[in-house]
Amino acid sequence: MTDVFSELEQLQVVDLDAGIHGHEQTSWVETPPVVDWMKHDPDVAAGIVKQAPRGRIGSPAEIANAVLWLCSDAASFMIGSPIAVDGGYMA
Repeated sequence: MTDVFSELEQLQVVDLDAGIHGHEQTSWVETPPVVDWMKHDPDVAAGIVKQAPRGRIGSPAEIANAVLWLCSDAASFMIGSPIAVDGGYMA
C-alpha cells in the first residue's frame, strides 16, 4: 500500500503544480498548500470557487469519507472502478 500512497501524493503535487501554472484543474481540496496559495492570491481563489460546481472547494473530510466507505464492508462489491470525489466536475 505504501507505493499506492506515494503515487497518490505525487499526483496531488502534480495537480497543484499544474493548477498554479494555468493548466486545467478538475477539482480542489482544502489542503495546506492549496489554502496557502489561495490566501496568497485571493483573485484566483475567487475564480476557482466561482467555477466549482458546488461553489466551494472540497474538504479533506469529504475525501476521507469516500476512502472510509471504500475500506468498509459496504463497498464489498466495488472492484476496480474509479470514484470521482470532485464536487461535481465530472458530472
